[in-house]
Amino acid sequence: MAAKHNASKKQEEKEKNYQSRFDKNRQCYRRDETHYVYLEWVETGKNKGFYHEHVFTVGEGGVTLDLLDFLQASDNGEVQDQEDDERYKEKLAESMPAYQKSPEEELCSEEEDQSPMSREFDEKVKPHLSDDQMNLIYDYYGMDKTYQEIADDAPLKPDGTHVSLQSVFNKMSRITAKVKKHMPQD
Repeated sequence: MAAKHNASKKQEEKEKNYQSRFDKNRQCYRRDETHYVYLEWVETGKNKGFYHEHVFTVGEGGVTLDLLDFLQASDNGEVQDQEDDERYKEKLAESMPAYQKSPEEELCSEEEDQSPMSREFDEKVKPHLSDDQMNLIYDYYGMDKTYQEIADDAPLKPDGTHVSLQSVFNKMSRITAKVKKHMPQD
């Protein structure tokens, strides 16, 4: 009796292996090794209708096992893609905290990425420059602005006039002199 029970259990597991992985709302799936089911929606009126079940059986009407394998593979392909996307999203959500860095780690990683000249500038020259001077360096070299664009973007003077082009040029000359003084060329 136990052997018969084990044999029927194995048969059930074998049939489950042939069952397509599909969303319960899908209209096509492989029922077992030799049957593929397609549910066709037959409309009878305004948003009314019923499903008509078409069963394709191996050996009937030119249906082969290869055809059922192809149908199952194409059915599983869509579902597999959806499952892969879900697994990818879960893995990404799990792994993101491992890749996020604390502010201290971010600061250290930026220092590691710096060129030796940039590091030397930060150590020797930057302490002698004001924030306005650093902003001017960034505008000119980082933003690639011209002196005229820098003058146009500068806030108005207390008397309501614009900063002159000569004023921007003079500030840049003073910055260049500080750089030459604290970071002599070899």
